Amino acid sequence: MPTSADAVFRNVVLDPRCPLKLRLEALKSMARPSLRLLYRLAGDRSPKIRFEAGKRLALELSRKELRKRARQREIAANS
Repeated sequence: MPTSADAVFRNVVLDPRCPLKLRLEALKSMARPSLRLLYRLAGDRSPKIRFEAGKRLALELSRKELRKRARQREIAANS
């Protein structure tokens, strides 16, 4: 069963028994974390994890908004 790197990083980030530094590095190493994962981490006990998750969440939400606007412009241009 092939496993992506992000899936491994996700398991490390969600494991509260892992050291904080390792969890942070795993979160930073993820290419495209899911919004669901980031929302879940925003409620984590550790302020450092919450802060990093908040930064990544803001980035992913802005990317989502940019894709939405690009799609709208493309539809308008084709009309």
